[in-house]
Amino acid sequence: MARKLAHKHGTSDAPEGASNTWHGVVRPDRRGYLRLASAAIAALASVSGSVAGRQPPQNGLLIRGNGEISTYEFTVGGTLDTGPGSTADAGERISGSSAEGVVKDADRRYLFSGEIRDFSLTGDARIYLRTGSGRRELSVDERSGALEVK
Repeated sequence: MARKLAHKHGTSDAPEGASNTWHGVVRPDRRGYLRLASAAIAALASVSGSVAGRQPPQNGLLIRGNGEISTYEFTVGGTLDTGPGSTADAGERISGSSAEGVVKDADRRYLFSGEIRDFSLTGDARIYLRTGSGRRELSVDERSGALEVK
């Protein structure tokens, strides 16, 4: 409305007969900029909302070496990351939702969401699972390879 008034009273700073284009490109007016800005903000909000909506790992897995070399591999159904206090190279052994490694005297800690889908262990390392219901020691059945609660 102010633009109409300015044009009606001859106070527009645009030259007489000038259009809203510049070298054939349409220049958006103030409302166009506002629409563009609000669309950009809405897009950013939806992206940040989907990232923020991602569930953080809620379960913990501890693989504790007992002095002898043990190797392990496992896959989880959700996200997987190193846990606090794990050795520095544990993160290098993660690929997507799977991890593998060797442990002798150290602890390897992992945080994950979902369930453990596959697990194999060669050696005598101890395995502990922490969930919302507490911490339990696990063992690997030698015949089936399945994890069992001790």
